[in-house]
Amino acid sequence: MRAYHVYQNPAMLDVATQAWDYGRALTISDVNVATGSIPSKSFNFTKTCSGSTLVGGTFWQTKVNDATIYGISTAVFFTLSAYLYQATSNNTYLDAAQDSGAFLIDIMHITGVNNGIAAMSVNDSASCDDVFGAGASQIAHAGFFMEGLALLPSDTSFGQQNLSVETLRSNLVNITLTTNFLCNAANGTINTEGGLLDQTSLVQGLGSLYHTISGPANLITYIGDFLSVQYNTVVTASTVSNSNIYAGSWNGPPVAQYGATNQTRALFALVNAAQVSVTSQTNSTTNGTTNPGSTGSNSNHHPTSHIGLIVGAVIGGLVLLTAIAPPNNIHNSRSTTTSTEAKTCSTLTHFTPDEVKTHTFPPNYR
Repeated sequence: MRAYHVYQNPAMLDVATQAWDYGRALTISDVNVATGSIPSKSFNFTKTCSGSTLVGGTFWQTKVNDATIYGISTAVFFTLSAYLYQATSNNTYLDAAQDSGAFLIDIMHITGVNNGIAAMSVNDSASCDDVFGAGASQIAHAGFFMEGLALLPSDTSFGQQNLSVETLRSNLVNITLTTNFLCNAANGTINTEGGLLDQTSLVQGLGSLYHTISGPANLITYIGDFLSVQYNTVVTASTVSNSNIYAGSWNGPPVAQYGATNQTRALFALVNAAQVSVTSQTNSTTNGTTNPGSTGSNSNHHPTSHIGLIVGAVIGGLVLLTAIAPPNNIHNSRSTTTSTEAKTCSTLTHFTPDEVKTHTFPPNYR
């Protein structure tokens, strides 16, 4: 769907629709809750957890006896539904996104400390407890959720608290970057080198918000600061200058051997941060009205940019990552168009850009 969003090729939309149908068969509906079963599974599931029904939860595996619902699988289905609603205006997809979002908020507690729980067993003999405990999976499902929130109308609401998309954007970014233990490294970087989805999903989600939404201004600045920290750390701590080979941990130490997964992680960070500007605040306004597509001289924030989406669209072609040299090209093109700085920060606690330390961005390659 990211590819369709960028290229508008109908064949890509068809593939996304088929993928949605596949995910729908693994996602619990109102009808399924009424019967306590779903055709794709061979067991009965518990109908409620934490006082809420399981409507909107997406199973991780197709095995008929696997009873595990992941935050990641639910968040991915949420975001796919959001993309399809944006592309088609079909309320079926909006309803599905609202169900998935409510599940993530009310059952998985994604807006809680450490972004809630990663996965749960919903067999009717299970207790709805977290299967894995705190880990990198929560970073991934938070990132996917952010990406979907960037696509939906601001007044769309979710869950028992009827939280709006606009509220969730700010709350989720803040809770993720200040309470998730993997985002609290002393230098402000995402402190994980686990699976491919961990770092990449979070920077993709943050990048989608940064390049899409028009406000609030402090949220945009906050996201831009955090993405700049990731960029700066990737090109200074996780690689040897001019090697274009990146370590799995963005905090380093650098590695000598090329690894496709590590390169992919780095590419997501580099591309999503490539258009972040130190002077970005929000889109320019006229008579108090936001102009979402404005790129006036008083604003370097470009919410209509597809750069974050493009990197997602090419992710399947890992063979292309052998040409990871483009970070040099990013530096060259940026240095001729705008003056920017990276951020280096201690643990962030709230939206206070003035507390963020800065130095030259991007760093010079020599």
